[in-house]
Amino acid sequence: MTYRNILIAFDGSDGSFFAYAKACHLALKTGANLDIISVIDNHMLKGISSFDTDYIQQIRDGVINEISELTDKAKKKGVKSVQRFVELGNPKVIISKDIFSKKHDLIVMGATGMSEIEKIFIGSVTEYVINNAKCDCLIVKS
Repeated sequence: MTYRNILIAFDGSDGSFFAYAKACHLALKTGANLDIISVIDNHMLKGISSFDTDYIQQIRDGVINEISELTDKAKKKGVKSVQRFVELGNPKVIISKDIFSKKHDLIVMGATGMSEIEKIFIGSVTEYVINNAKCDCLIVKS
């Protein structure tokens, strides 16, 4: 199968950097469009006062800057079309949402971005996406 629209789920972990590299390679090899998504986990922000919007905006700005650098890097490598998405919410739900998984032929993500304890309490984003996305998934081990 030739992929035309690839989505890379990026969370800043080592695994997501490996997944980003693999997704760029696949996009170059197949001529596919590449979209990079990073989801700011609203579960992590629960302890922050709803009045501290400056801090939340700083987090969002930092994520946007990091994703923008990855977008520029992919374009310099020769990927024909690269877009970025920064969302706020539950990463596993947003990444596997129809708006993303129906638009894309392939979702690429790292094997894990969480510790084993976090997986027990929160659940694996990777596992959820594999079971709920409407497209192929490629899990990259670091």
